[in-house]
Amino acid sequence: MNSLPIPNSDVSLLDGNIVVLSVFPKVRWIVRYGWYVYHGLQTFGWSFVSILEQKVLPVTDSDLESIVLVDTGEYVPPCPVPPEPGPFPPPPPPVPYPPPGSDLFPFPFPDPETPPYNPFAYFTKNDKYLLDASWITLPSIEHRDALSTICTVPNGKIVMIIDEEGVTHYYSWNAYTKVWDEKFFENDPSPLSDYYTKSEVDQIVSEINGDITTLQSGLQAESAARAYEDNLLSSDFNSLSESVDSRISKVESDVSKLAIIASGVIIASSRWTESGKVDYLYKAVISMSEVDTNYFVTVQFRDEDVQRYDFSPDVTVGKGTITIYCKEIPSSSIVVSNITCFLCTAVSAS
Repeated sequence: MNSLPIPNSDVSLLDGNIVVLSVFPKVRWIVRYGWYVYHGLQTFGWSFVSILEQKVLPVTDSDLESIVLVDTGEYVPPCPVPPEPGPFPPPPPPVPYPPPGSDLFPFPFPDPETPPYNPFAYFTKNDKYLLDASWITLPSIEHRDALSTICTVPNGKIVMIIDEEGVTHYYSWNAYTKVWDEKFFENDPSPLSDYYTKSEVDQIVSEINGDITTLQSGLQAESAARAYEDNLLSSDFNSLSESVDSRISKVESDVSKLAIIASGVIIASSRWTESGKVDYLYKAVISMSEVDTNYFVTVQFRDEDVQRYDFSPDVTVGKGTITIYCKEIPSSSIVVSNITCFLCTAVSAS
């Protein structure tokens, strides 16, 4: 099968043609006929190979229905098959290889100014592998032209050459005209990595659905808040005003008794005595006439004191006193940064 017909047209694709697929409108592909690997499965038949990324896609009917042929090259029918020759002459001697163990181009390359110049004097197995790839990189025009003199170059072979000014050129081999045609892919800026896979699309859709659900929940909450506000506005204003005034009076009364705060309390080391506890052996008493056993007390020590000494998280509240505890007697005065006393009855009422 030397050609691949495009449905509903009189055009057929040949191995080496360059096309554009509708699903990837900014990527150019080489048409290939032969063995290829797709998703780990080796298959023989027609395939597309992206020029810049060397990605492989099998040919499908949907691709052929919306394909655009970019470059066909000039087709020259092959010559008639000559009659069978007589006895064959002996084969020519093999091309010399590099020393044993070497499978690379000799480097630096031979000097083209020194005749006789043959850039492929050492054409290795590795070079043959590179030549069989979809496209190869060569150092000069001389290397490109020498390819067709040492082996059969497949039709549509892409060669990339970077000239002395750093400009990249692409050439495609036309096996019928025996000419290297220069190709221009500067208008092909969108590699396959710019397209989303199905799993990536599913992930994006899932995130969008989550955002929509969150937005809907917010709108429902806002609607409920507005309904509550409407209910308040529709209530008897005088009754609401009396209720608000009563609650404000209660809050003001509770707040006046709610908390007693002290800061920067200095406790000398001489004020520490034995506590009688088995874990925190020493205690210090802080006088606060406003407090009694109806208060809940929290104590915050200075950072440097906390790093040096082990204070108990618990305190004891008595009538007019607050007792703190430590595992050892501090060697110098410590500072209690903040003491906050909450009136338990006020907190419960609130």
